[in-house]
Amino acid sequence: MSGREERRCASKFPAGVVRCRGGRAGLSKTVDRVIEASQEARLARRAATGDREALQALYEEHSDTVFAVAYRLTDSSPDAKDVLQEVFAKLPTALKRFDRRSSLGTWLRIVAARTALKLVRARQRRREVPIDPELTSSPPLVLDIIALERALATQPQGRVPDFRAGR
Repeated sequence: MSGREERRCASKFPAGVVRCRGGRAGLSKTVDRVIEASQEARLARRAATGDREALQALYEEHSDTVFAVAYRLTDSSPDAKDVLQEVFAKLPTALKRFDRRSSLGTWLRIVAARTALKLVRARQRRREVPIDPELTSSPPLVLDIIALERALATQPQGRVPDFRAGR
């Protein structure tokens, strides 16, 4: 392609957006991407104001990707669903911080990854303590309930026995 053709092509679109190599087919694909990006930007602006239709459209477009990122990091479908819900529940507020340096899809994947990692770290902080075998060998709760009902039946109506030690 000659320098004149490149200048002519570059003058039609913002810098760095279009490369006219590949003829008209390459140009139309690039133009389609520019149009998609501008439509997504409008959708993001509407979603930031709380527009339900815009939020629904973004959910339909990006929920599979957000879920996949969350699942890869949490290795759990229920946790990935929690991440998905949290990301889209906080989306109107978060979109106000979206600086448009990357695509919305890329930004949502980053938000999903951070949310998933936060969940994983929170789960790791909660330590699991093994159950003491002596505690599990006690009689079932049903027997305790039956004993309590018998003790209450022996009391006069309206009085509750005092089970505290020493009384």
